[in-house]
Amino acid sequence: MSFKAELIIGGKTANVLECNYGFSQGTDAIGKPSTMPRGGTISLVLESARDTDLVQWMISPEEKRDGTIVFKRRDHDSSLRTVEFTEGICVQFHESYHHSGASPMITHIVISARELKIGNVAFKRKWED
Repeated sequence: MSFKAELIIGGKTANVLECNYGFSQGTDAIGKPSTMPRGGTISLVLESARDTDLVQWMISPEEKRDGTIVFKRRDHDSSLRTVEFTEGICVQFHESYHHSGASPMITHIVISARELKIGNVAFKRKWED
């Protein structure tokens, strides 16, 4: 089965080439959970765009944005999964160029979000305002 994914922020859409997010929980010496779940960061590799909107977001440390990542089946263009984030801050930005390949210029960003919702499951961090 073939998939595609899109990042949607502020009405703009970017093609997602890679996406990683996850959660973890600390354990004690016998493997029993000893901390609250942690996580909520999203790592994305995107096809680079002409505009510099993501660079602006990165260099504005207090700027929070909401967004959605939609994973779709290519054959039906139907949604498989949706990941929504609220109050996301861009904490890493790297852009790379390689002269060969299907996507010679790519953008890698990491988003740290206050809340991450995967389907019906929500994970919310307790940030001080």
